[in-house]
Amino acid sequence: MGGGAASSMVSGQNDAELDFNAVQRGDAEMAQKLYRVVRACAEMGESNPIISIHDQGVGGNCNVVKEIIYPKGAEIDIRSIAVGDHTLSVLEIWGAEYQEQDALLVKPESRSLLESLCERERVSMAVIGKIDGSGKIVLIDSAAVEHAKLNGLPPPTPVEDLELEKVLGDMPQKTFEFKRVSLASEPLDIAPETYADLTGGACAIGEQPMKGILNPRAMARLAVGEALTNLVWAKVSSLSDVKASGNWMYAAKLDGEGADMYDAAVALADCMIELGIATDGGKDSLSMAAQCDGEVVKAPGNLIISAYVTCPDITLTVTPDLKLGNDGVLQHIDLGKGKRRLGGSALAQAFNQIGNDCPDIDDVPYLKKAFEAVQELLSECLISAGHDISDGGLIVGALEMAFAGNCGVKLNIDLEGCGLLQALFAEELGFVLEVHLEDLSVVKQKLEAAGISANVIGQVTASSDIELVVDGRLHLKENVLDSAKGWAASIRFNQPLIQQFQNFYNRPDTFSLGVCNGCQLMALLGWVPGSDVGGSLGSGGDMSQPRFIHNESGRFECRFTSVSIGDSPAIMFKGMEGSTLGIWSAHGEGRAFFPDENILARIVKSNLVPVRYSDDANNITEVYPFNPNGSPLGIAALCSPDGRHLAMMPHPERCFMMWQYPWYPREWQVEKSGPSPWLRMFQNAREWCS
Repeated sequence: MGGGAASSMVSGQNDAELDFNAVQRGDAEMAQKLYRVVRACAEMGESNPIISIHDQGVGGNCNVVKEIIYPKGAEIDIRSIAVGDHTLSVLEIWGAEYQEQDALLVKPESRSLLESLCERERVSMAVIGKIDGSGKIVLIDSAAVEHAKLNGLPPPTPVEDLELEKVLGDMPQKTFEFKRVSLASEPLDIAPETYADLTGGACAIGEQPMKGILNPRAMARLAVGEALTNLVWAKVSSLSDVKASGNWMYAAKLDGEGADMYDAAVALADCMIELGIATDGGKDSLSMAAQCDGEVVKAPGNLIISAYVTCPDITLTVTPDLKLGNDGVLQHIDLGKGKRRLGGSALAQAFNQIGNDCPDIDDVPYLKKAFEAVQELLSECLISAGHDISDGGLIVGALEMAFAGNCGVKLNIDLEGCGLLQALFAEELGFVLEVHLEDLSVVKQKLEAAGISANVIGQVTASSDIELVVDGRLHLKENVLDSAKGWAASIRFNQPLIQQFQNFYNRPDTFSLGVCNGCQLMALLGWVPGSDVGGSLGSGGDMSQPRFIHNESGRFECRFTSVSIGDSPAIMFKGMEGSTLGIWSAHGEGRAFFPDENILARIVKSNLVPVRYSDDANNITEVYPFNPNGSPLGIAALCSPDGRHLAMMPHPERCFMMWQYPWYPREWQVEKSGPSPWLRMFQNAREWCS
């Protein structure tokens, strides 16, 4: 009897068990089966056997049956209703609010048709009564009637015997009084729109779910703080113009969870009032719990803040990537004021722990001042890059800036009384700024004038080296990895793992396909073109091994380009030779590089280059943008001499259906919903396996 309308009551007015006593069937397909029956009937047009239909919801059978037989009336046998549990009482069968059930009125001559449709779709159907014109609902229990007959007892009175007009028809009529009012209107006043205008908007998101396990109040404040420390890198009209949407996700009806959400909401309101910003909307999902095998499983309580604001000049915006090379200096603005709490951090989570000391915003006005100070620096173009440190801590923020800028950094951090891990990985709020060496003193003066403390924590370099010095001691010397290098290294330098890879490679009944990053990996492992052509299979010490390096354009290239498929032993291109096809490419490091020209010559002579970039005239090309990366001889793929192992930079898996094609020749005359020629690759692989 649980769930349904009862579970929607205000908490405290109903038994908590109602929340978890499911009213849905365990078979999620049941509603779909019923839908197919009803749709089949509807599609019969004039021959539709259904006269009237009513879905079951609030009130269960007790409600739906009364309404569908009104006003004529009928006698209903409670025992004709199909149930899966025969211990159910009459009250439970008649009143429970289980779903995915409909009541139908059908003419007697249509009964066999409906039964055949239900049988076809495997839907349970029962005839529970007939319209009799009595104007009453008479509910009988045939089991009780039969029991009385067998035992010589007087027939039992009906379970329910009511006049429908009094149950359903005699409802008090509502009266609505309408009064006309005059509408005060104003003419449209639309600001001029132009593509040359520099006004715009900025938005950012903040969430700290792990912190909520420790301290819901701190989590709410940090969610706002993270949104603002992400938003600050665009020059906004004013902090007071910032509005936010709050998305609350809690299992609010469980003990402790609702109280936590209340505490978080109060903390959020107080924090926003101090900041001078507000939420103007949001969403809540307050049933984030389910019962499974007798255990209540709940999601951690969480709040997502989506902040948005107007921008007077969208050009006054900085991105996280470091840009100044050897002239760049990194500054850290610590909004935690020296506190380095590790609770709920990514570091703690990496060790499958949460901790007990949660970061927080202990000084909300200081966050407000720091936000406005950084905004002023943006206005004067004194910042070239910026990043928050809410996820991962100071070291992660600095490394992400270096990776994004494809450069190195020399970090020099003082512990100031805290531990190494706390200094590097605590997720207290803060900013990391890149400023020009020549502007450093001006930036310091402006921040000090605003009452904001900032520390120089490092120097940007044009190399690809990362250097970390803490309290004068070198803790790390590392190189920024190119695509797939870390992946390849983790395989090459793990002896059991590389042995498994090599065993797979050497088996005659295996094949492999590496696309994009997979292509880079297969080259670094020496899988293509293979040790018998060039390079050392699986070793990292052979500098003659062909590999894929940065695009000649110096940037990431994502475009739909053309490639020609030539003769090769590649099993996946069998029967595709001579084709020129469009294909998606999306990579920053796809230029084939051959340190040894002799190896390149042997590869070409052995037909181990199955795919090459081509121009609009179907000619192999090295010309940009037809060749997106500048690969010599238009090389887009390599394969092993036996054809089992194929590595290619473009993405055939992204265009194996015609709807994934942005353009194709009109004369192809293909169905947009059908497969593209690239499906042949995967069909070839399937046939080879067979």
